[in-house]
Amino acid sequence: MRLFIAINFDDKTVNNIYKEVNALKDRSLKGRFVHKEHIHLTIEFLGEVQDEKVNEIQKMIFNTHFDPFEIVISNLGVFHTKHGDIYWLGIKDNEDLFKLYNDIHNNLKQMNIEVQERPYTPHITLGRNVELKDKLEKTNIDDFNYMVKQVCLFKSFNDGNRLIHEIIAESK
Repeated sequence: MRLFIAINFDDKTVNNIYKEVNALKDRSLKGRFVHKEHIHLTIEFLGEVQDEKVNEIQKMIFNTHFDPFEIVISNLGVFHTKHGDIYWLGIKDNEDLFKLYNDIHNNLKQMNIEVQERPYTPHITLGRNVELKDKLEKTNIDDFNYMVKQVCLFKSFNDGNRLIHEIIAESK
């Protein structure tokens, strides 16, 4: 089963983020842009996970406790990859978010779940393989905040030609 752990947003925040997706589309010649229902902030991408590990990961998510904290979504960024540019919205440095990431990351490692060992760059993907009409002059957006109250375990699968992200566990 293909899994990832993420922060899911409320409708107001999704709409704010989707405005940035549309603004990027308007400035682009081409790209694969995120659908509204797929907007999230990944904490940990797990990829394919053996079925016998899924229940263990679900229990870990159910038992993930933290005080709610606010994140600030603040800038437009890009990862340049050999497969094309990935544009995203960044999160201002946030100790609580990094603590949550580290707690989840370390718990997964203790469960012998394979995790990526690279620095965590919290971001919200807007589009992949994006080619802009003109160079971006401005990467700042109007900041907006979101109160993080829980994390979710998602499974990701194709239903015909459509990608589905389904929540299979939420923290309390």
